[in-house]
Amino acid sequence: MVNTHWGNVEENNHFGTHEFMALCELLGAEPYISGNVGSGTVREMSDWVEYLTREGDSPMVRLRKAHGRDEPWRVRFWGLGNEAWGCGGHMTAGQYAHEARRFGTYCRDHGENKLYRIAAGANSDDYAWTETLMKQLGDLGCAYRPQPFYQALSLHYYTIPGTWQDKGDATVFDTGDYYRTLVQAARIDELITR
Repeated sequence: MVNTHWGNVEENNHFGTHEFMALCELLGAEPYISGNVGSGTVREMSDWVEYLTREGDSPMVRLRKAHGRDEPWRVRFWGLGNEAWGCGGHMTAGQYAHEARRFGTYCRDHGENKLYRIAAGANSDDYAWTETLMKQLGDLGCAYRPQPFYQALSLHYYTIPGTWQDKGDATVFDTGDYYRTLVQAARIDELITR
C-alpha cells in the first residue's frame, strides 16, 4: 500500500505482523497492536485479532499456520485506531466514540487471550474529547448486561524542544534543547490529572 500520510512511501510489508511479533518476543516486550479505524473495516480488525490470538481451527487460524506460525500469540493490548482526531480519520469525538464501540464489539477474546481495548484519546489537552469518551466507558450496553467496548484511553502528547514548524533535530541538540524537552514532557502529569 502507499502511505499517503507519511511521504507517499510504499509500505511493502517486509516488516509485517510476524516480524513485529518476533521482535517483541526477542525484546521480551508485550505487543500493542493498533487497528485502522479511520479507513479500515471492523472485519479487518476482527480478523487480525483472530489471526493472532485464536487457537483451534478457523479461516484466520489456517492462514496463520500457512504463514508458518502454529501457536497463537498472546496479545492483550489493542488500540481501537490512532489519532482519530487527525490523520486517523479527522473525526469528532462523537463520531469516533461511535466507531470505537463498533470496532470494540467485534474485537473478541479468544481462549485465554483477554483483550484490553484502548480507545484513541485526545490530542494533547482536548478535554472535551476525553470527556466524551469517558462518558462512553461509564454506561455501555443494556442495563442488565453492560458491554466492555473499551477499557482505557490513550493520551497523545508530543514533546519537542521547539514548535511544530521548527521541531529541531532528532539527533543534534544542545543541553538547552534537552532541558526544554524535559520541561514540556512533565506536562503529561497535568493532562492525566485533568
